Amino acid sequence: ARFDVQEGKLDRARERLDGLVRHNRNDVSVMLALAQLADAENDRGQAVEWLEKARVADGEAMAPRLVLSRYYSRMGELDRAREIVREVVAIDSRNPLALMALGRVEMASQDYRAAVSAFEKAVKEAPDAQSYYFLGVAQFRANDDRAAKNSLKQALKLRPEHLQAASLLVLLDVKAGRIEDALRGVEEIKRRHPKLPAGFMLEGD
Repeated sequence: ARFDVQEGKLDRARERLDGLVRHNRNDVSVMLALAQLADAENDRGQAVEWLEKARVADGEAMAPRLVLSRYYSRMGELDRAREIVREVVAIDSRNPLALMALGRVEMASQDYRAAVSAFEKAVKEAPDAQSYYFLGVAQFRANDDRAAKNSLKQALKLRPEHLQAASLLVLLDVKAGRIEDALRGVEEIKRRHPKLPAGFMLEGD
């Protein structure tokens, strides 16, 4: 049924899923598929309803909670999103996806210190370029430019082509008056992303 949704065969997917849900009303995977189908039909309310049902059906299921927190964030219901993502962290306090989700919600809520704390934990569990980048963004928003620069450099060390990390690092250098460093950063962006205007735009700012 999920392949039918991905291929745009929504009527066929619904027919299959309706049959499955009649046989097992507590199947979380079916509920997730029904939420995906509702989303494909631009019915956000129905998608949230199925995700909430999946959340109730399995108190330890992380997937519906992670998806549900993203929905509530997009809807501007940040307190609800935080509540649900904290459930995920309670289920597995070391899960990097849960910690990254918590950090994003805290960022959206403009609680940057809390976001830094969540992303620091995510980096500890999964020290990849993206977790370091988000940590750098949160530190930048929390006005800790030195820590932000270190995190962004680490992101670029792990993924040298990370455009967002490189761009924010240039911005930090400009903010600190390190113009030569900023220009070198711009040149590096141009070299690694010759088809993108980002490096040229930064130089003109």
